[in-house]
Amino acid sequence: MTNLFFFGTLCDVPLLQIVLGRDSAPVDGLLSAPDNDLHMTPARLPDHVVTWVRDQPFPMMSAAPGGMAEGLLVSGLDDGDQQRLDFYEGGFDYDRASVTVETDQGPVEAQVYLPKSGRWTAGAPWSLGDWQAEWGALTRHAAQEVMAHFGRLSAGEMRFARPQIMARAASWVRARNHLRPLNFGTDLGVQHTEMAARRRP
Repeated sequence: MTNLFFFGTLCDVPLLQIVLGRDSAPVDGLLSAPDNDLHMTPARLPDHVVTWVRDQPFPMMSAAPGGMAEGLLVSGLDDGDQQRLDFYEGGFDYDRASVTVETDQGPVEAQVYLPKSGRWTAGAPWSLGDWQAEWGALTRHAAQEVMAHFGRLSAGEMRFARPQIMARAASWVRARNHLRPLNFGTDLGVQHTEMAARRRP
């Protein structure tokens, strides 16, 4: 089992559920699954800061003496969880690194996803709330398509596919927010449909 420190978008529990393939709601710091429970607790990484990636809708963390990166420590992750996370984060060109984070119970060894050296440029200070308001729905929808490719494509291939996936997700968000449902004189709706199969080319 591995501890992972999340400082950015994966602090958003609905997005984390999509990436890990969980569909149960978190209760009292637990994210349950059929085979194990993931424990979630606030944590901090000294001498680091979290910023937006310049011109991108996601953050990065970098060393900064005197800084403090706030985040979420998730423990109980198994090999399957790590593979899914590596696939998702690898699509942003992020790799795992070892760190020691601070919790209310003391220091904990963990791993964190950091960008490859020189890959991204730091921007303004990161805000999870601002990201959730502006980019949360779009990113969660895109993540569903990304994770549907898990086991079929590599993280490197996803780096090339991500812009198109984000564009499709943006169209979905615009349609959801601005188009009213049409009424053709029938009571039938989406609740009366059943997904029989889905294939992605």
